[in-house]
Amino acid sequence: MLVRPVLQLAVLFLTALVSSHPLAETSAPKTSKYTIFDSRAMTFGSDPKFFWINDNELLFVSIRTSPDTLASAQERLTYAVSRWNIQTSSVTEVKDFGENRPDICLNDGFVLYRGTRKDGAPEAYHGKLGQSMRQVDGKQYGFFFCQPRDKTPKLPDWTEGREIRWLEKLDAGFVDFGDTQKWLENTPIRLYRHNAKQAEGIQLPFGRREIEPRFPYYRFKDAFFVESMYPHYPRPKEISYPVFWLYGDGRIEKIGEIPWGPWRARASLWIVPTRVGIVLGSHNFRTETDPGYAGLYLQKSDWVEKILTGWIQGTRVSPDGCKIAFSFASIVTDKNHVLKAMDLCQEATK
Repeated sequence: MLVRPVLQLAVLFLTALVSSHPLAETSAPKTSKYTIFDSRAMTFGSDPKFFWINDNELLFVSIRTSPDTLASAQERLTYAVSRWNIQTSSVTEVKDFGENRPDICLNDGFVLYRGTRKDGAPEAYHGKLGQSMRQVDGKQYGFFFCQPRDKTPKLPDWTEGREIRWLEKLDAGFVDFGDTQKWLENTPIRLYRHNAKQAEGIQLPFGRREIEPRFPYYRFKDAFFVESMYPHYPRPKEISYPVFWLYGDGRIEKIGEIPWGPWRARASLWIVPTRVGIVLGSHNFRTETDPGYAGLYLQKSDWVEKILTGWIQGTRVSPDGCKIAFSFASIVTDKNHVLKAMDLCQEATK
């Protein structure tokens, strides 16, 4: 007999919880108010590989399907590196890899393709985008900077035995998190140019246990993105999630604080800064057929608004900071994702 009162109390509690946070809506918007571009080309759901070439073009691994004549009710997958122009809606195949899934990277105009031939032997190609590619020994090339290993910066000798993380821009430098034996301690961290002496480090206003050890570069801001880190899970609801810009001279600029909400209710949350606000990608879903709260959210100041519902993997920001690209599926799945993009600086015409 107590079931109905208990349910009523639960509903009131959840309503109060959601309304206490700066959220415009968490329900699925039928159509996005921002312009969406659809490549109509399949790409990976898990570990998607796509990169902005410029503000209107992307390089990505595309997938083609065809019936498998050797196995009933199964599909045959073939792969290619393709180029998508979001303005003309054209997808152009750059290199066919057949049944062998390639890995790609793009950095500062240089591309690296790495795959496996039918006989199991590795193959790799490197070159300037749009120019002829040459076959190379993939072991001699690094995917972090898309360059030959002998042309990438080397760590100074004093960094041996220390946790070092490169800034994700060639020749920008690295961050020293401290002695590898003290990884549980909140040791001070310092920023260095790649050829700096140990005494030349710039101490940052963070401890080792306070930020994520990754520093992606965003061209529109000419700065590196810094995320907070919680040393325990689940992350406490009463603590916001601050994010920052890190400039090459060590200056720190706070972007904002991400409050608790459906976008943070699950472990899988990723964050990317844009010119118009912070984009939050959430995997908070109900069932495989109902994405629920999963999708993309846009935070401007202290206001969070859901801008797209779906099963989304990976989000990359265009050089001008206006557009985001992502792989999309309408249900929770690792299959049948398509590459899409959204212009956050332009609302869709009605």
